[in-house]
Amino acid sequence: MAALLCQHVDRRPEGSTDILGVIDGLVVAPTDTESDPLGVRPMALLPLRALIILRAGQERGWHTLGLQGIFPGGQPGPAMRTRIEFTDERPGATVNVPVELEVHHEGMYAFEVTYDGRILTRMSLQVVVGA
Repeated sequence: MAALLCQHVDRRPEGSTDILGVIDGLVVAPTDTESDPLGVRPMALLPLRALIILRAGQERGWHTLGLQGIFPGGQPGPAMRTRIEFTDERPGATVNVPVELEVHHEGMYAFEVTYDGRILTRMSLQVVVGA
């Protein structure tokens, strides 16, 4: 299993995958509080990809794969669920999910990967406000 956040995923015709710009942390510019006194606008809008690669082993059939965003402080963020099928011909699954993350605060953003409701792993993204 692999789960990561990146900037771009390119599937090649022969079946290989190029993963570009793997991200686990970044620095965003501080917002201009005078032009946004209520703090409504995000500091940054991050167009990311969540790439999840699973190999089934002996497992077969349909399963549910989930991705749940968690903002700093523990509040739930964006979420998605999809069905994947493992067969003898295709005993693996690669899921490439677009994530458009609105960053309002610095801190640790997380994305939990679930398989049939069980947490498999957590991808983290440390956001720091810099000059």
